[in-house]
Amino acid sequence: MKYYTLKLWLTTIIVAIIIFIIATIITSKEVDSDFGGFAIFMFLYSICYSLPTFLIITLIHKTVLKNLSKENRLSLSGIAITLMLITIFIIFGKDKYDYNENYSALSFSIIFTISIIISSIINNPIARI
Repeated sequence: MKYYTLKLWLTTIIVAIIIFIIATIITSKEVDSDFGGFAIFMFLYSICYSLPTFLIITLIHKTVLKNLSKENRLSLSGIAITLMLITIFIIFGKDKYDYNENYSALSFSIIFTISIIISSIINNPIARI
């Protein structure tokens, strides 16, 4: 499947933004009129901080896991989740997993893990049958 890693990357970012906005609406019990601006900011921010993971996944796909079998897709997703968690840990540091009852790193870790899983399913042609 051509451009699999690019589709996986962009779908993951879009799904994460949707999940984040829905979670924000549920927790705050109100809809903010500035979600459009927030979505654009989060999209650009997500592209910047996930670019190293995307490049590594693309390199692994092009060199090691050329065949996009079900197992290789699962491996790429697992590697993507691991690299994403490492990136979040590097960006936020271990203190942000519990910083004044604000679990921002944990929230990002959960949202992006779920997003990678959903994106793997969406971009899997076998799942669409």
